Amino acid sequence: PALSKFLKEKGEISEKTIEGVVYQALQELFESNTAENTLDVNNEIRTKYTLTYEEICSKVSELIEGEPDPYHPQTINSLEYDQVTHNEILAICRDRFSESRNHVFVGTGRNTKKALVFYKEDVEKAGKSFDVITEIEIVDKQPEESNIEHDQVLWEEWKQHLVT
Repeated sequence: PALSKFLKEKGEISEKTIEGVVYQALQELFESNTAENTLDVNNEIRTKYTLTYEEICSKVSELIEGEPDPYHPQTINSLEYDQVTHNEILAICRDRFSESRNHVFVGTGRNTKKALVFYKEDVEKAGKSFDVITEIEIVDKQPEESNIEHDQVLWEEWKQHLVT
């Protein structure tokens, strides 16, 4: 129970870090954007999202209840998180959640915007560190009889191999 309590508290704290907020923002953006299914090198389908820098930073700003800094347009002021820059948010995206460190361009002409590519499966895997563990259960595992017999057979074969 004590370990469960501490792990739950740790999960709740990590969920409230700026990285946890970026993860939450990506999850919400995935729900409101169109996905593209792609095949990877193992011929498995992966869900790909292309999100603009603007979409990501706006969603994070909304989640942290931030306001744009009037003197620094690339900075968000928040009571809980102090100042968060767009570069910090995008660095977290690249380092923790995006497969590619490079941006892509979406749109054409004057509507061209920088974006990052995310694979839903990779984001969810990285996001497991923000899951809150509510309970730990310790289970006693007894060795199975068949495994003991199998191990004895292998041991006998190995001993015979050494003798010959």
